[in-house]
Amino acid sequence: MYATQHHLRAVLPSDIRRIHLVTGPQSQARLDFTAPLLRPHRALVEHHRVALESPASAPLLAALVSGLPARDHTIVVITRGGGDLSIFDDPAVVDAIRMSILPVVTALGHTSDSTRSDEVADASLPTPSLAGAELRRLLAAQYHERVRTVPPAPRPTPTAAAATPPTPVAPPRPAPPFPMRPAGLAGTPAAPHHYGTYGTSGTSPRRSNSLGTAALVLGIISMVAFGGFGVGALVGFVLGIVAVRHRPRTAAVWGIVLNGLWLLGVAAWIGLVVALGSGPQS
Repeated sequence: MYATQHHLRAVLPSDIRRIHLVTGPQSQARLDFTAPLLRPHRALVEHHRVALESPASAPLLAALVSGLPARDHTIVVITRGGGDLSIFDDPAVVDAIRMSILPVVTALGHTSDSTRSDEVADASLPTPSLAGAELRRLLAAQYHERVRTVPPAPRPTPTAAAATPPTPVAPPRPAPPFPMRPAGLAGTPAAPHHYGTYGTSGTSPRRSNSLGTAALVLGIISMVAFGGFGVGALVGFVLGIVAVRHRPRTAAVWGIVLNGLWLLGVAAWIGLVVALGSGPQS
């Protein structure tokens, strides 16, 4: 009678982690057995190939079964798809299976085949493919049982944290009632710098008064080259008056002074000429 799931659960380890699969060198039974298994289950299979075609190979098969290391959570599966099964009736093979410390599952030939190895094995299944399907069900059930029975990790016991005094927070500093000065002066806090289009240095950009400069230049020309007959001095005087409203005023003031002096000189000269011309005629 072939094994049922209840019988497999009774005779096989409750947590299978390794399967020694014994098949022929080119046997189709190897693929028939592993095909139904899930991918994680296939990683448990360790393949052993030995000639199973004739009774002459019986000592090799018996030595292989007897020499497998005895480890926990390990089983042995012997499969053959069909053909000459007389090797599994050999006394040496039958004794090796009977005396094996590891549980042995046989899946030999077809449903109608029967051997002495099937009778002494811990469990027997009709074909290699059915053996793979039954073991897949068993391995899946064992996995779910492990997951269900694993206790949850203990949660850490909360411990009362040591009371620590709150960190004192400094009150915000009031804004100074006076304008901030540039950094670098002793005893004076640095004022925030606003970058302009003249550069990124900490000092204010130096500005120029173009109208004042023009008034100064016209004043110099008036003093040296007679002022272009007074027109240059007059224009420079007017430009200086306009430019003196803007900073810096130095060039504008000097422009007013030079052009004004030249205009005063011209006015004095014209007055002198008129005075002399209106005197008594001889």
